[in-house]
Amino acid sequence: MKREAFKALNDYPTWPSKGSWLHAWGLDVLGGLLAGLILGLALMFARVPEGW
Repeated sequence: MKREAFKALNDYPTWPSKGSWLHAWGLDVLGGLLAGLILGLALMFARVPEGW
């Protein structure tokens, strides 16, 4: 039952389509932006020791 539901979910059309380069690169870019945002916020609020 679960496997069938998962297969149906995988067959659902996505935009951009799963096989395309845009889908793969889009996920990479999205992940990179998210990581950059988190890192940027962490650096912005980090306290830097004296002398740096």
